[in-house]
Amino acid sequence: MSRGIVILRAALLGVLVGTLAACATTGVRDPVQPGSLSTVPEAPAVGNQIAHPSPKKARSSATAPAPDPEPGRAADFWTRIVDGFRFGDCDAQPAVAEEAKRYVANGRFADMLKPMLPQMALVLDEVERRGLPTEFVLLPIIESHYRALPARGNRPAGVWQMMPGTARIHGLEIRPDYDARLDLAASTRAALDHIERLADRFADDWTAVVKAYNAGEYRVRRARSGAGARAVYRGLSGTTLTHHARLHALACVIAMPERFGVKLPEAPPGSSLAAFAVTADLDLDLAAAASGIERQEIVAANPGIRGERAPRGSHLVLTAAVVKALEQGLEPIPAARRAHWSTRESKGLAWENLAQPSGLTASALAAANGATVDDPPPARIVVPGTTPMATTARIDGAMDDTYVVRAGDSPWAIARRLRVRLADLLSVNGLTTNSVLQPGQRLRIP
Repeated sequence: MSRGIVILRAALLGVLVGTLAACATTGVRDPVQPGSLSTVPEAPAVGNQIAHPSPKKARSSATAPAPDPEPGRAADFWTRIVDGFRFGDCDAQPAVAEEAKRYVANGRFADMLKPMLPQMALVLDEVERRGLPTEFVLLPIIESHYRALPARGNRPAGVWQMMPGTARIHGLEIRPDYDARLDLAASTRAALDHIERLADRFADDWTAVVKAYNAGEYRVRRARSGAGARAVYRGLSGTTLTHHARLHALACVIAMPERFGVKLPEAPPGSSLAAFAVTADLDLDLAAAASGIERQEIVAANPGIRGERAPRGSHLVLTAAVVKALEQGLEPIPAARRAHWSTRESKGLAWENLAQPSGLTASALAAANGATVDDPPPARIVVPGTTPMATTARIDGAMDDTYVVRAGDSPWAIARRLRVRLADLLSVNGLTTNSVLQPGQRLRIP
């Protein structure tokens, strides 16, 4: 925790003296800002209790400040989070204090948080923009540790662990080539839409909102008796009953790290994230070449994309520097020509000669490969194709009836990519479904 944060909190504790209600989980809608979530400032706790600073007013998207280029390292990152806490006193509920002790018991609290900081920073920007309590930046830690967990059947998925029905209600697509629940940008929008809806239903009673996020709105309505600090929840599962306490406890440790003997981490330089909005189907080989990183890195960072292309409406969440390079590389490529690309050997040819068959300018093809016309073409480049078959059949400059195996390929994936029957592909190449393919291996295309 930086010295500035400690001074800020000490000043707030000295100025905002009052009495905190036993469990301040309700708020009052600000009539001046429709559509935002804002609460009346809470009085701080006294003595050994933790007081949260007064919440900021919600900002519209038109007036929201630009995200810090390195939010995970900025001195105000943790201050921003703590400033937006609204769940109230940490000592009023024994369950909260108990959960806080569990978080710090193994001495690895900072190690747990550090890998999540870039994603947390991206979510924090959106939570602040909406004026929601910043405890919700921590909710994916409770749900998934910010891991984009895949679905198993009709089960929740993604960092926000959204059920299929809830996801579709809020506009997330779930289909064979794309699961938007695993898209950090799209799923964050949908999850916060859902939280705002629950906040409207429960009049900003954040305890009820968090429990309803876990168990469902109508189950909580049936189990709930009373409101606010007086509410009693009967018949809910043990997990649901402690869900709010765990989230609140996590916020308490972050609000007063010295009290719990922890030091809050900083994200490494260059790790801040940005989301590239895909406005037209985008071949991942093209995205890799334009951005300057390996295709496997893009796939690993964006597990919601399951095919050869990032579909229109999806996002590529990558480091801010990589997204900037991707934007620059794709700018001269017409949107309609971004879907089907392949790799080939440049064979010492100039950009002008390489670009001529495609109809692109030399500068556009160079940009698509993360270069300029003044740079010599690398040994391998990406070029536009006309059909999916052309995209795959001419990799490495091979003959039209061969395919060159890439890292991570399997017979099933290749057959699907080439749009041929798996049995035919195996038969003409003397393979079985258990055959292990090696990068660079050439396969005949049936």
